[in-house]
Amino acid sequence: MSMMLQQPARAVEGEGRRLSHVDRRGRVKMVDVGDKPVTDREAIARGSIRMSREALRQIRRGAVKKGDPLQAARLAGIMAAKQTAALIPLCHPLPLSSVHVELTPTARGYDIVATSTSCGLMLKREAREILELEEDEDLRTVSAHMFDICEFLLNLHERGELRTDFRPLPMRVPYHAPCQQRGHGIGKPALVLFDLIPGLEVVDSDVECCGVAGTYGLKTEKYDIAMEVGAPLFRQVAEVATEVAACDSETCRWQITRATGIPSVHPVELLYRAYGLA
Repeated sequence: MSMMLQQPARAVEGEGRRLSHVDRRGRVKMVDVGDKPVTDREAIARGSIRMSREALRQIRRGAVKKGDPLQAARLAGIMAAKQTAALIPLCHPLPLSSVHVELTPTARGYDIVATSTSCGLMLKREAREILELEEDEDLRTVSAHMFDICEFLLNLHERGELRTDFRPLPMRVPYHAPCQQRGHGIGKPALVLFDLIPGLEVVDSDVECCGVAGTYGLKTEKYDIAMEVGAPLFRQVAEVATEVAACDSETCRWQITRATGIPSVHPVELLYRAYGLA
């Protein structure tokens, strides 16, 4: 048996570029990667499943009679990742080093983004601890959807959803990660975001505290103590800053500005400037 397929008259091209999986005669092909070096790459896939409130309640309580659906879903996700080459046409076999599947059963709603590190930390973790309501479903849902703004923006960037057409910012900026921000357990996402801005030189402070401690340093009888505690940070800011300092917490920014006379801004303000919006 023979078969004749009509080929397109010209290759699939656009503005001088060809699709790598289509040859000059318009035929699909598998790209030759034999000469390419081996590299480590990470791929992230996201999805959602809608279900009734009752079904969600049963899953949360571990009351599904046939077993835990989350474990079945996790196993399915791992198996699907192992079959990537079979599921995606023309994909090469992928030697996976690990597959991580994260499942969060939550009621339908929205993410909550905080620009205040202390307020965000209260909703994310401290409220449940202080009120001893660790198992409260509503608070757990709020916690799962609570993000510090730099944490949220970094998540967007890792998903390829953050604009990175930043303008150069030729500045030298000291950055202080406040105590409440460290309490989130998210590292220092602002530093990763700063790296996306051309020309911006950021000096990460190694000083633990600015001394204000919430409202402690705002009290008349505690003011001198707070200023003494923050003195190493103030000296560092004065030595490094060319225009502004950066800090995630509003009370810490007030303390730094008061002590040094140098404006202290939220990291998002530097992103705002780099977008050309200032």
